[in-house]
Amino acid sequence: MDREHKGPSPEKKTASSIPPINTTSPQRNSGPNSGRKQKEPFSNYLSKNNINPQDETYNARLVIRIDHASKVYEHVVEAPPTTIKELGAKLYKPMKKPTSSRPVTKQDPVFGVPLAKYMQIQQAKNPHLSIPPFLKESIRFLLRKGLGVEGLFRTDGSKTELRELIDSINGGEELQLSEFNDIVLVGDLVKTYLQELPEPLISSKYYATYLAIESLPIKALQVDALKKIISCLPPSHQDFLQELLTLFHHVSLNCAVNLMTTENLAIIFSPIMVWKKETSAASVQELVKDMNKSARVLTLAIQELHQLFPSKPVSEENETGLHAPEFARKLAGHNSTIQAICVSYPTNEVWTGDHLGVICIWNLESCSYKRKIVANRGIIFSILMTDDVVWVASSNCLQIRHIKDNYDIIREIEGTFFSLLTVDYCIWGGSVDHIQIFREDQKQNNIDIKKAKFNTMALNNDRVWTSSETDLYIFSAKDFGLILHVQEAHTKKVNDIVFLNDNAWTCSDDGSIKIWRLVGQTCDVIHKFDAHTSPVNGLSVFGSHVWSCSSDQTIRIWDSSTFEKLNVLSEYHSDAVMKATLVWRPSAKKWFAWTTSSDASICIWETAYKIGLNKKT
Repeated sequence: MDREHKGPSPEKKTASSIPPINTTSPQRNSGPNSGRKQKEPFSNYLSKNNINPQDETYNARLVIRIDHASKVYEHVVEAPPTTIKELGAKLYKPMKKPTSSRPVTKQDPVFGVPLAKYMQIQQAKNPHLSIPPFLKESIRFLLRKGLGVEGLFRTDGSKTELRELIDSINGGEELQLSEFNDIVLVGDLVKTYLQELPEPLISSKYYATYLAIESLPIKALQVDALKKIISCLPPSHQDFLQELLTLFHHVSLNCAVNLMTTENLAIIFSPIMVWKKETSAASVQELVKDMNKSARVLTLAIQELHQLFPSKPVSEENETGLHAPEFARKLAGHNSTIQAICVSYPTNEVWTGDHLGVICIWNLESCSYKRKIVANRGIIFSILMTDDVVWVASSNCLQIRHIKDNYDIIREIEGTFFSLLTVDYCIWGGSVDHIQIFREDQKQNNIDIKKAKFNTMALNNDRVWTSSETDLYIFSAKDFGLILHVQEAHTKKVNDIVFLNDNAWTCSDDGSIKIWRLVGQTCDVIHKFDAHTSPVNGLSVFGSHVWSCSSDQTIRIWDSSTFEKLNVLSEYHSDAVMKATLVWRPSAKKWFAWTTSSDASICIWETAYKIGLNKKT
């Protein structure tokens, strides 16, 4: 029996915004001979503030609130902070600078040095640098691997390993994260860099103006004021701020998985991104008030990223005269390879299926996570929509579900099914040793080919092309008879078949793409090229272009006439790319490409393709 969930599992903490920290400054005894007031038990603090840790509403929001309150209360009793940076430091445990026994070579230090000054020195050597290279690499790493990590930036890694990493960067070593898996440590690295800046990322001289933004009556004025402050920052500060806000934006878009909303991120980062260099002691109430204002302004900045830093529109052609898709966002929600993807325009949904038998359902317009179906039926290879029914092919069975009626199962057919295809009013299901054809009149036909595994199928001119290992089989869509068997079409397993201008394109584990033309009983290769250095897992036709997805972690775009490589999309998937599907978003009046990967993520790319493309592409 499958389990269906809406949103995160009930037992997990849920993402919610964190309320302003409500704490007061304890009075201290006066007089020359008075000692410090003794620390009161934290239980007294909870009691005074009516916080019950055993309450049923104990969740991520309450955990953070109690955690923050505990730290503020403890430090206020012993030594009240005098600046918002100090208060932020006490709240978020910035790492002290222990002495390291590791020798550091003579290099321009990175940590603890004003960003603008450091970049001025570095840009004299390399004018193309915009921010310190280790920050660029860290943010890229977190975008690739960190969006699905619960509590990203809220949890702490090893302080010893962090200091060793900092020492190596200060020593001039290049940060290499390609084989690195400690995501929390990389998040700590970014936080620590901000904490150790002698001048905040948003300069202290704009502190009062920054806090006053919240009091402006409408959002448009608030955004305009933020723009003016940003425009006054040094170029390196502007560049780093844009990179950070972009990262925060993508993290918050996946808050259903990682529990980090824009509010949560803002509360963590605002004390280390903007502060005032106080000359006199401030009350804790004033500091906390400023902190909450600062967090709300940073929340606005994350939410209005594209207003503050407008991205260049995806033009029809770039400088070389070629289409250039732009990365739009990345979705986390799966925990294993995502091989199946299907679009349902009637329900405004995109369905994705993974190797753990989990289906995630996404809103087509907002790209937000809607629902998860845990089918527990093995690897999901293919998903197909027909009217109000969805077909799911997996390693254990073929499932048929209602789309509208709560996704209930209509029927299950035992066996391994690799591929699905709509042919007129029939559904073809590729299996082991045979293809099962499910007809509208409820009757069923079988095409039996011993020792075959029909892992992909495509239709063209009443002919169904399918593959089994290295071979191709071509069948009649009318009488189901075998037209042609092409042996050893590729040297390794054929993974996908698509059609363009009546020519078949096939891709393989051997890294090649072949273009075939069928004339009568003859099927000839009219072109062949090595597309990737690793297996090519999937092909998709977008207009006159063919996209190839590979285990080398890239997507390559090919001109179908010249076979010229037009673009390479990389950096955003951290494992094999499996499939690409074109999705029309009516509100934006644009086509977006959704790509799935073995890194358990989905990347979405904004394209310049025209409206005339078929939505079934």
